Amino acid sequence: MSHESARKMWNSDAPNWVDHQHLGSIAPVIESFICRHSAQVLQVTPRNSRIVDLGTGANTKAYFPASAHPRIIGLDFSSEMLRLNPLPQKTVAEMSAPLPFARESFGLVTSFLAWRYLSSEEHAALIQEMYRVLLPYGTVLLIDLLKNNWEHQKSEFSPDWNAQHLRTAGFSVRTASTENVRSPLGYTLRYTAELGVVVARKA
Repeated sequence: MSHESARKMWNSDAPNWVDHQHLGSIAPVIESFICRHSAQVLQVTPRNSRIVDLGTGANTKAYFPASAHPRIIGLDFSSEMLRLNPLPQKTVAEMSAPLPFARESFGLVTSFLAWRYLSSEEHAALIQEMYRVLLPYGTVLLIDLLKNNWEHQKSEFSPDWNAQHLRTAGFSVRTASTENVRSPLGYTLRYTAELGVVVARKA
């Protein structure tokens, strides 16, 4: 799929990503998982520092407490995703290109459920960019499904692989782990998913 075709596809599919409807009954469990980890990293993020969420999609506000929303910039290459996203600050840009921010602009960089849509080469370049835009001692939080058979993903999410490349870039890795989650009881169709989490801090 060409780059422009991918953009058109994401723009067309954007309404299905509001509240992650495409994930079915497991969506609220994944959302709760992300909220738990974002709350933990916010505790060690200076209150006056900015946050950038990469591949933000249409649902970012659900992952952060309301008090953090004015500090967040959502970045996505789909203009329609950003139109549906209620964050007050949004930027149309590529994760696979240099980030459109100055050096040492953010105290926290996050990416939720978007890492699989980049190649390994793009991951390595983006890790360098995250280091550039983070303040000293700033934090990175990456969360994604380890496996997803959707045709548009470019790679699998490996906490260990990303931890290795984060260390190479100069980060101190605090967490690189996996966890299984399952749809709540009461649903006819119950799903299980394996999620990976990486937390790293700029030295």
